[in-house]
Amino acid sequence: MSTQNNRWNSALIILLGFSCLLYLYRIDKPSAPFWDENYYIATTERYKAGLAHLESHPPIGLMLIAAGDWLTGANSTLSTAPLARERHVSGDQIPKGYSFVGIRLFPSLFAILCIAAFFALLRRCSGSDSVALAASVLLLVENSFITHFRAAHLDSIQLFFVLCTIYQLVVVWKRNLAIGVKDFAIFGALCAAATLVKVNSVFLLALAPVMLLRDLSFVRSASRYGKFDRVFTNLGGLSGGAIAVCFAVFALHTILGSHTPDRNSPSGQVTWAHSSDTYKAYYTGQEGLSFFVVLHVIRDYGRFMNQDHRGVPKLDICKPGENGSHPTSWPLNRKTINYRWDSSDGRTSYVQLVGNQVNWAIGLIGVILAISITLARRIFKSTTVDHRVGEFIELILGLYLLYMAIVFYMAEQRVMYLYHYFVGLLLSLMLAGLSFKAIIEIHRIKRVKANIILVTVALASTANFAWLAPLSLHYPLTKAECEARNFLQRVVECQ
Repeated sequence: MSTQNNRWNSALIILLGFSCLLYLYRIDKPSAPFWDENYYIATTERYKAGLAHLESHPPIGLMLIAAGDWLTGANSTLSTAPLARERHVSGDQIPKGYSFVGIRLFPSLFAILCIAAFFALLRRCSGSDSVALAASVLLLVENSFITHFRAAHLDSIQLFFVLCTIYQLVVVWKRNLAIGVKDFAIFGALCAAATLVKVNSVFLLALAPVMLLRDLSFVRSASRYGKFDRVFTNLGGLSGGAIAVCFAVFALHTILGSHTPDRNSPSGQVTWAHSSDTYKAYYTGQEGLSFFVVLHVIRDYGRFMNQDHRGVPKLDICKPGENGSHPTSWPLNRKTINYRWDSSDGRTSYVQLVGNQVNWAIGLIGVILAISITLARRIFKSTTVDHRVGEFIELILGLYLLYMAIVFYMAEQRVMYLYHYFVGLLLSLMLAGLSFKAIIEIHRIKRVKANIILVTVALASTANFAWLAPLSLHYPLTKAECEARNFLQRVVECQ
């Protein structure tokens, strides 16, 4: 057993080694901003300048992006302070010699952590090292993740906290014991952390009643009063953990932004227009940091995010060059996005958000299989699947369906993009792994045969990644080489 564990641990180390190579090598390329980097460069400069500011997303991810630039110090000798005035910076405004390594550092590191967390979570849920490792390989070679996470974007940070939140539930679930208030506090803290990166992580709160019911199932002999007392105590722990993280994050944001923004700058106009009198008194030096100042910052920040969200235009499929898409197309890997292209000497380098077609097909199959297994368990009372694996399939499937319901609702409010499916893709790959584990049990597939299937799928996914890699990693292609990438489906408009 020890030798086998060492073998799997070695495989995981190799996997993480390749993760570092894919996510850290040449992260300074392209040496130009693309997609949301144009916004986050300006946000980074506001943190570095210590200016008060309100942003479209919560602070955790934004502060980490800024921390990367500060830690590397790569731009310390450049005149980047004027960028803090802007809400959105163009490539022409960025000083010559600007290094993108710093702002891309933490998103890339969190992408690597996501692979480790995904392996740990799926291993816990399935009880299978081989299934967890194979599914983690799919995550490693997911082209859309590599394109998006190697840039200054928030999604890898969000996915890491999403995985940690689910992992916390799985850990307490497998104990088969009553859940303590400490565990609820940890869950609340992780859930808050995910939501304070991107607000759509709020769907994780649906796991709270699941945890409460799980806890009550172990104290059935308690009186009604005792059960109510337990529920309220645990809810208090959950809320306490969430509130503590929320307050700490916004307190840090407030401390880092204590200087007065210029009223006449695009960024300053937004901050002044949406700040309460208490917040204004703080950043103009009339009032010091206090509990009530932080509360007002939280309120002002939330109100601005809500207003900014409502100001985003809706999807317009008739609009030329529309990059948005409807959630119905996402599981099919449709409506890719060209973030950037650069041509030279008859070749063009692309930064294209395109999914690994093998992975997305496996994810969709995983969702279908999970629904089938759940129906078989609940309607036809099938007992061929391990009870614990069946429970986790239902749990992850419920999260997937809830997340999709939320993004469907959001799509009615504003334009959405393919990368908004990243959480769904992550959950669908988990469902694929768990469903395969269930199929092994149903059909009593021998370990050698199961491993051959897993290796074949992992190799197919890796081959698909390698074929599309030039589009993800900004490597030059001729037009003919580019058009060849449209063989399975049209993923890029070649120049």
